[in-house]
Amino acid sequence: MTKTIHIVSGPIGSAKSRSFREWHAERIAKYGPIPLTLATPTNNLSNEHHSRFLELGVKSHVISQEIFRSASEEFKSQCAKRYDGVLICNNKIALNTSTDTANRILVLDESFSPLETIKIWFKSAEDVQELTVTDSHVDGYYEVVATPMNQSWSEDNDYKSYGKPARELDAFVKNQHHQVVIDKETFDAAISGEEFEKKKKKGMEKVPLQFTIFTLPTIVDAHKETIVLAANLERTMLALMWSRDVVFQSHKEIEDRLDYHDLSHQAVNIVLYNLPLKNLSQSFYDRLHKDMGAELFYIAYASTVATTFGHRPHIFCTNKNGDKDYDWALECEGFGERVMTAPHGWNSLSHHTMAVFGAAINHDPVTRHRLMAFYGITAKQAKAALCYEMVQQFIGRTAVRNKDNTSTITVVVPDEGIAAYIQELYGCAPSTPLELDLSYERKALGRPQVNRTVEEQRTYDRERKAAQRARNKAASAEQPSL
Repeated sequence: MTKTIHIVSGPIGSAKSRSFREWHAERIAKYGPIPLTLATPTNNLSNEHHSRFLELGVKSHVISQEIFRSASEEFKSQCAKRYDGVLICNNKIALNTSTDTANRILVLDESFSPLETIKIWFKSAEDVQELTVTDSHVDGYYEVVATPMNQSWSEDNDYKSYGKPARELDAFVKNQHHQVVIDKETFDAAISGEEFEKKKKKGMEKVPLQFTIFTLPTIVDAHKETIVLAANLERTMLALMWSRDVVFQSHKEIEDRLDYHDLSHQAVNIVLYNLPLKNLSQSFYDRLHKDMGAELFYIAYASTVATTFGHRPHIFCTNKNGDKDYDWALECEGFGERVMTAPHGWNSLSHHTMAVFGAAINHDPVTRHRLMAFYGITAKQAKAALCYEMVQQFIGRTAVRNKDNTSTITVVVPDEGIAAYIQELYGCAPSTPLELDLSYERKALGRPQVNRTVEEQRTYDRERKAAQRARNKAASAEQPSL
């Protein structure tokens, strides 16, 4: 059965959130209390909504682990009590709670991706045999329908040593609103022991299995109505995956309030630059250097930015090296402000007029194949939904989000594909390619050395550390809510 989800689709900075809040406040004034759940991607955005609702005289309640020991339990409790104001919480909490929500409107501020991946390194074919699969509706794939924990395995069973990924897989398999799939060839080779024998010959003991989890549109059925506030929703993974089962209908009452409906007014303000790469990817890092490819890339990238633009303040992002972000030399000098790659709801950076995106964001080949097999989503569409839309969210943290902005916004992106997408999105002038020296030598960034006295160096170090602490505190406040 086809369902309808209302959307408020407008560019970044077009006042989607403000327009929604004002619309909701007017409806309350006209009809009385209206129970509503507002799901956000970050604590900072949740708190901002709360303060704005208070200004409008609308009752709201923020739920996160910053405030409550168990945010999910607090949310369930408030739903059970029939809280008639706005419950503001994390996306996952709102989507995964289905009891006592039938009278509530669900509003998602920003789209979410209904696609997840779990990889587990299995120790033996016997462990794989504990999984129960069935043929999926797509040739060549199984659907996982039970895991060992679903069969009441004891706490001391060895399967528990697989840890968090196994527990997450178990939760997804048990949830009727998720479909967990794996290709038959890979699974059969593992369950038969054939793949383990191949690994042993190479001196390896474990075999990885990659499970793809698709979130189904039925996950919103427990709510009275669903509204999504999102930029370029039609290009997101949510729209691409759900469009065959969902009619996304424009919410005219809210959209008519937006400040603007496209980014054409900012076209003259965007000056776009790109590195001379077709596509920045992990494989590019590996080709550059087996162990230090990403590190060398960021040394060269920062050097290019410093040489071209000097010591100009900017926001930037990089990939991570394990749990740590890669170094960006201009951050160490105090000119770069680090931002996460998907900074939904970061509204405190609009004074910046330069953005440098530096992360390689790509789906792996297995995921690309499964998206095509199950949803007919091409590699180009998947790349745009994952990477390009992330870049435009990143750029949207700058002054470009200001309605009356007249400042020139310098945008530097790492490859030609991103540049073409941003040019098409804004309608700005074509991107200018930059030079990139990818020699393997570690080198300085081409800036003149600063000679300081001992006291000047101490003052500089104190100020730099204070600035870093302030940035870390601000970034912590805007981390994903739980």
